[in-house]
Amino acid sequence: MSQRASVTVPVPADELFSWLRDVGSWPDLLQGLAGVDDLGYHRYRWTVVFGGEPETCDVVITADPVARRISWKHLRGRPFDGSFRLTPQDGRTVVELSIDVKPVGLAEGIADFTNHGSAMAETDARRLYDAVEAWAALRHQRADAADPDVVDAGRTPRPSDGEAVG
Repeated sequence: MSQRASVTVPVPADELFSWLRDVGSWPDLLQGLAGVDDLGYHRYRWTVVFGGEPETCDVVITADPVARRISWKHLRGRPFDGSFRLTPQDGRTVVELSIDVKPVGLAEGIADFTNHGSAMAETDARRLYDAVEAWAALRHQRADAADPDVVDAGRTPRPSDGEAVG
């Protein structure tokens, strides 16, 4: 089952690329990805669930900062490949998500053939958008908390010395 979807998120491409390099956060983004264990050397053991019991899938992650693309390729276990491709657009980023999950067994093969699983990439694109919005809001809150000229997350400026308050 090969699928593609895209979404535009309100974060610059370079910042999003850095954030997506944290593969441990991907279970919040990718449907069916239940867990991530870092094996070292850009290799991970994923726990995946696609309609049945959890299975493991060893993948290698390739991050290309010039092309702004992060891809994963299965090495062993459940065939689950894909990529995030980032394109800058006026301070925002268009994310093209590509997912390829090979069916295992007759039931999954029939579902794939009849296209019952076709919404996976679209669902993951929406999950990515929601996660990026939450991440961006948290970044702004942290920046505001660290800025001595900002009183609260509502971006209320502190009065300068000698300035009337009230």
